[in-house]
Amino acid sequence: VLHTGRLHGSSSGDGLRWEKVARYWVDHLIAQVRHGRAITTYLVSESNATAPSCPTERAIKLAGLPVDEAIAALQRLTAYWQHDYQTPIPAEPDVSVVALCSPPEKQRANAEKQFEKVLKYNDMLLRIWQKPEAFFEGEDWLDWSEKLYRQMASHTSGAHQKKLGASAHASG
Repeated sequence: VLHTGRLHGSSSGDGLRWEKVARYWVDHLIAQVRHGRAITTYLVSESNATAPSCPTERAIKLAGLPVDEAIAALQRLTAYWQHDYQTPIPAEPDVSVVALCSPPEKQRANAEKQFEKVLKYNDMLLRIWQKPEAFFEGEDWLDWSEKLYRQMASHTSGAHQKKLGASAHASG
């Protein structure tokens, strides 16, 4: 998939722009079902142009899933989407992945720092959650991060994989 714009967080490639990667996750799941088998999706963007030799060196790889897992994920995401129409879900891709890649004792602090960064380009987040404290009220935000973004992050290539694997709040 060719994405116009940057998918990497900076010109040095430190981190992914998860709010953009998340847009392709559902398409990736649908592709598994459509083709009847696990397939790999590669996301290529303007940030690949800075790769020293080959643009695919910095392509983001979404690993294939068995069809039954893709169907289950699509069903869960559809239910969560319907839930969000009734009550806003305290989750945002960049904030959630930062939390999921952090040690348990630092999840909230790291997520709050990322939330402040996200507010600089995502006014909608502040419109939904008038006060940042409301977003982090209780532990719902971490549970929603797990439900919505762990599977996507675990199937996406990148430096976050080591941190994600070490996170103790892994879902089953």
